Amino acid sequence: MADKAVPKWIWHEAGSDRMQVVLERSFIVETAENDAKLYLAATGHVVISLDDRLVGELPEHPGNLASFTEIGFPETIAPGPHRIELKIVCNEPMPIVDVNVHLIERRVGCIGFLEGNGAWLPTDESWISEDLPARAVCVYGEEPYGDLENAPSWFVKGGYGDIGTSALTYFDVLEQSKLAAQIGEEGILTLKGMYAKETQLPEISRNERHIFYHLRKQQEWTELRDFQLQAGLDEGPWIRVAMDAEYNMRFRVDNDSDRPALLLWNGAESIAELDNYAGCITESFAVDPGGSFTILPQGIRYVQFFMIGPPEEAFKLRIAFEAVGVMLEPIGQFRSDLPAADRIYQTSMHTNRICHQTGLWDGVKRDRLNWTYDFFMAAKADYVLWNDFAVLKRTIRELGDTPYGYWMNSIPAYTCWWFVNVWDYYLHTADREFVIEMKPDLTRHMGWIIENIDPASGFLKQRHQAFIEWVPMTEADAWHTLHAVLALAIKSVRQLNEAIPGLELPVPANPLPAIPASEFLNSSSLIALLLGAESGYVCEAQEVAALNRIALSDPVTPLSAYWLAERLALRGKQDQGWEAVERVWGRMLELGATTFWESITLAPADDFHHALTTYTAYDSYRISLCHSWSSTPVQWMSRHLLGIRPLAPGYSKIAFQPHAVPGMNRCQGTVSTPLGPVLVRWEKQADGTLVSTIEAPEGVEIVDGTGDDRLQPLTRGESEVNPSEFKEPAVEFRPVPFWSWNGGLTPERLRTQISQMREAGVGGFFMHARNGLKTGYLDEDWFDCVRLCIEEADRLGMKAWIYDEKGWPSGFAGGIIPSLGRQYRAKALVMLPERREDDEICRLLKVYEADGDTHFLYEWVQPLGDARFENASYVDLLDGRVTEAFIERTHRHYEARFGSSFGRTVPGVFSDEACALLWLNPDVPALPWTTNLDELFFDKYGYSLLPRLHALFLPEGDFRSVRYDYWSLVVELFAERFSKVLYDWCDSRGLLYTGHLMAEDKLVYQMEWVGDVMRQYEYMHIPGMDHLGRYFQVSRPEQREQPYTTVLSAKQVTSVANQLGRERALSELFACAGQGFELSKQKWMTDWHLIHGINLFSPHLLPYSMEGEGKRDYPPDARPAAALVGRLSLADGLPGENELCAHAREANRAGARHSSDRIGI
Repeated sequence: MADKAVPKWIWHEAGSDRMQVVLERSFIVETAENDAKLYLAATGHVVISLDDRLVGELPEHPGNLASFTEIGFPETIAPGPHRIELKIVCNEPMPIVDVNVHLIERRVGCIGFLEGNGAWLPTDESWISEDLPARAVCVYGEEPYGDLENAPSWFVKGGYGDIGTSALTYFDVLEQSKLAAQIGEEGILTLKGMYAKETQLPEISRNERHIFYHLRKQQEWTELRDFQLQAGLDEGPWIRVAMDAEYNMRFRVDNDSDRPALLLWNGAESIAELDNYAGCITESFAVDPGGSFTILPQGIRYVQFFMIGPPEEAFKLRIAFEAVGVMLEPIGQFRSDLPAADRIYQTSMHTNRICHQTGLWDGVKRDRLNWTYDFFMAAKADYVLWNDFAVLKRTIRELGDTPYGYWMNSIPAYTCWWFVNVWDYYLHTADREFVIEMKPDLTRHMGWIIENIDPASGFLKQRHQAFIEWVPMTEADAWHTLHAVLALAIKSVRQLNEAIPGLELPVPANPLPAIPASEFLNSSSLIALLLGAESGYVCEAQEVAALNRIALSDPVTPLSAYWLAERLALRGKQDQGWEAVERVWGRMLELGATTFWESITLAPADDFHHALTTYTAYDSYRISLCHSWSSTPVQWMSRHLLGIRPLAPGYSKIAFQPHAVPGMNRCQGTVSTPLGPVLVRWEKQADGTLVSTIEAPEGVEIVDGTGDDRLQPLTRGESEVNPSEFKEPAVEFRPVPFWSWNGGLTPERLRTQISQMREAGVGGFFMHARNGLKTGYLDEDWFDCVRLCIEEADRLGMKAWIYDEKGWPSGFAGGIIPSLGRQYRAKALVMLPERREDDEICRLLKVYEADGDTHFLYEWVQPLGDARFENASYVDLLDGRVTEAFIERTHRHYEARFGSSFGRTVPGVFSDEACALLWLNPDVPALPWTTNLDELFFDKYGYSLLPRLHALFLPEGDFRSVRYDYWSLVVELFAERFSKVLYDWCDSRGLLYTGHLMAEDKLVYQMEWVGDVMRQYEYMHIPGMDHLGRYFQVSRPEQREQPYTTVLSAKQVTSVANQLGRERALSELFACAGQGFELSKQKWMTDWHLIHGINLFSPHLLPYSMEGEGKRDYPPDARPAAALVGRLSLADGLPGENELCAHAREANRAGARHSSDRIGI
């Protein structure tokens, strides 16, 4: 029936606003139709006329929505023109609640077809309603109507026409009674026997409209099943069959007997369900002698038939089974010498495939509604396996129809996941046209999100149904995790805007809500931790520590198990990730799964299906044993075992990082991409190394998987140097000097100096406000100059980097932040030998006597009026409010004006010498401090710091434990409240965060000033150092006052860069080197950095002005040095680092107190 169109549900253009409509269609009959029949289903009472003559009526009743009803129609239609008219009055439309509100435009509809010997007239847009084309409400098979009984069997192809069937010939007869069964060569099951029991089957009541199809079916099945369990049908002939796997399937019964056959049948996903579940699929039908009957498709693995008829009368039936689904061509493949891995992959692929129907269904048996999060998870396998995403696209569209003012599926997190889904789709397909098509829906739903965000806090205004995962969560955990998903949604929108110029989707102007990492780390819910890490609320170090403590156990679902495996793999723990996959999905296989389930119980149970539960909604046999969201191992194995991961939309750039888990020595497979399949083969050698090959279609750039996506690619193995590239390295490899803006800025002079820098061969510049600046910092004149420089850099192919402060250390925004109030200003814990009165600057915390001396411990707050900070002060970077204010008054101003250039002409942001303590009086011991530090200390360790403050300075009591806990907290606060916040802000906007920290060259100094620099480098895309002076540790002169740089400064930076796969490590160099530091010595210094792993150079300093306070000197020609540095910084291979730099941090924290204290160092 390929030439015939399946009818559609249609209505007047006004939809449910018009409850009385007329649908009409003119048609021409070429030759007389002698066997014409009309079939209809509708949401209202229908009066049918042919050529203005009444021919029949269809009452308004829920039962007339479940089946096509044949309308009494003239059997003969004469040749010539005719007009059919349907007058419909609807008094009760289909019910709409929040969970299915995306179907609101489908509340009313009519579907039908007129057929004859040669005629075929389906309902579609060619029908007319009041002089307007009828509107297609939905296609056949879609919610809320689903499949209709009494439809031609070829309607199985569905309203989109892409569903097909294939014969199921592999099955077994498990049990039979009072009949003979034979399986023929073509998989036809023949049943012969004698009836033993005759009974009258009840008529199923259909008196209720349901919000979606499977709820109607569930009610019908339960009603008939109740009859079955009381009717004693097992006294007659029956048979039980097991398919080789679960399918969305149907069967056709042919009656070769000379009398009608009546059958009641059950379908189930498990034997236990077949035996015990009151809602087991239970249906009945009659087949005329010589006739056939085909059921509507359902999700089935086991099926049993009961033959009902007059005792001692013979029957002969033939049953043919068919799988039903979209006919997808498998591109993705996976084969290895580890059987468990192959089985998990193949079963995941089968699970995913059979859920592709009119939509990307949740499950083929229980749940045909499109649930947003569920099909987001299912789509992860789609991108690897198939080259046809039509089903996924129409599913995304359907949820996009959710009207303004509602959350998708009634769940705020699901609206957020929908945005992540759209980005994920674009990342894997580069289907720009589809995203642009979805722009109105994307805009509408982001507008709804923005309306619901409290601009002051960033949280949603109301505590909605914060559903995240079936495993129970506390209200607080669910609330925080909802906002982690919100962060992912906002990031996805930003990525779409960046990837598709002109898309310009709205994004919230307010910052993300401030949620401490501890809320995720301390949660009893596994998914809270995992999504907290996925969204960036939990930093890598915290995540790794938490992951190391996880022992997978009940309660768990395939949802959280996937995220656990994914986060483990992303943190370099592929073996542990595979353990999670094998534990959860392997457990299902142990229990006989042929498709993967909605939920899993790891603990043994006599009846595994009965023991399954989603903990909060479904339990027992209602749990689906085929759920599309559980097909995620396909993507996990392709990404982390085959090693293929997309880095750019449409796989135009991919990371390649294969991995052999324990027990796997050989592997090969393919991954589908829009450009063609990528083929991978690898084999593990005796020494543990992998010999791998990868074949990719033209247009796919292959990058070493350990690299940072946003920088220049690495390629594994030997590579030839491109002579032209070596002669003229790209801007990414060339020096990026500090361009010191230290005068009155003018457009002409800025353009001239940019041109001179380009002529000198540098790759870009840091726009660095400095002493002597006469243009108002962060005012409109300033940003006009920044705009000019960005535009000029873009024109010349250079990069314009943001420097985030006026002077240094970063954080005070040119004096704006400390002026906001006392709580924003820098603080310290100081120990004084004498008491002083409390005032705005000092507040007494503790008095302590030791060895006859009295010590006074004060909270000190830096007063305003410091010339180094624009007559203000430095700031308290241990207080998250300071960082938020710093971003609000600095970074967001850049974003508002130049956000479209982020990640392109403006590659990143430089923070300079940020610190937790700024104290320059060596005669007064001082330590980092912040507001409410004692409360934070108590919350973390369970004991108060205030009574033990003296132990931070004096070796009294358990001072080592107290100091260790104190310094650990300081490091954590600085990382979580400053470094990570800036890193996340930049990361979510496609910016590279770089810079360096205060006092990084010695352990004792860096502890006092920042606690631990390596902990902060974790939150830099390009970790950096500062080389002050012209000397190194081994080359400094005897004059000790000369500044020099230690090997530690470089190695701790490059060690972190290598550990985290960062392709660049930066040095700000030549500062304090003096005016006689000629080019030969600059080369000598550059060589030192290169051999220690530095490969991004920021020469200090190119001054804008030589006038007055800003006067500095510089070499007459920087071109030779710039070209040399560019060549030596070329990244066309993997770093040969085999050293790890690790600080003795525990001993340092336990022993050290302040810079004059050398205990433990």
